[in-house]
Amino acid sequence: MIFSGDSSFVLNANGKRFTFKSDKKKLSGERMKKTDDLELLIERALSTELTPKRTKATKLLSSLPNGLKTFVYNQINYKFLPRWRRRKLRNKNFTVFCNNCRAGKWAYNELGLRYTTPTVGLFFLSNDYIKFLENFEYYIKQPLWFKRTSKSEKVNEYRKTKPYPVGALDDVEIHFMHYKSESETAEKWTRRTQRINFSNLFFMYVGPPSGRIDNLNVNTVQDAKRFEDLPFVHKILVPEPDASPRTANVVLMSGGSIEVKPFNMVKWLNGEYDACER
Repeated sequence: MIFSGDSSFVLNANGKRFTFKSDKKKLSGERMKKTDDLELLIERALSTELTPKRTKATKLLSSLPNGLKTFVYNQINYKFLPRWRRRKLRNKNFTVFCNNCRAGKWAYNELGLRYTTPTVGLFFLSNDYIKFLENFEYYIKQPLWFKRTSKSEKVNEYRKTKPYPVGALDDVEIHFMHYKSESETAEKWTRRTQRINFSNLFFMYVGPPSGRIDNLNVNTVQDAKRFEDLPFVHKILVPEPDASPRTANVVLMSGGSIEVKPFNMVKWLNGEYDACER
């Protein structure tokens, strides 16, 4: 079945019926096997991408030389806009875990908040991240130790030219690709782990495979199904690793349903039911 238009795709909690909503069309009563639901949702999320509004400011920014454009963008995005983005944020003491840098950028940098998660500037191999979450209470209490080589040969090849620390919690590898030394890594991991709010946890899973080093070994459908089965209340899957928080479609796994909608970080953190509506 082919879908088109600016719409949302909703699965009922029983996993058997779905409704495709738009201004002009509504399809209901279709039945699918449970194993196919999530795969279809991922395909739906990847098939459409939001186009941000081009204001006079964005047009002016796009006309600047690349170096100046990056500087101006960072000043605006991380210096001036965070306070404006936080104006509707009620839940300010949260912890977001992610298998790569998206938690740090989307939940903390863009809102101008102090890191309350250790998953900043790093990535997990996909299977290790799901394993970490499946036994979260055990792994998060394990001491961080460091390895000379990764279990991934592709990572080992990459680190020959761009070395970075590889750590582990028991048998779960963590790749600190934005850190310079093991001592820096250990200090920041320990400090940020102490800030975790275990009563207000949010979890992100970013895929699918691409040429990016932090998306190696991602088997989106199988690992996403394991992610879906996790007992956490607040979970989102971001199928496109290069999407921005203003153009991303996410698979929302909260409130007893599974939905694909445009993402809104503040509403998700506030725990609102329609967490992805703008």
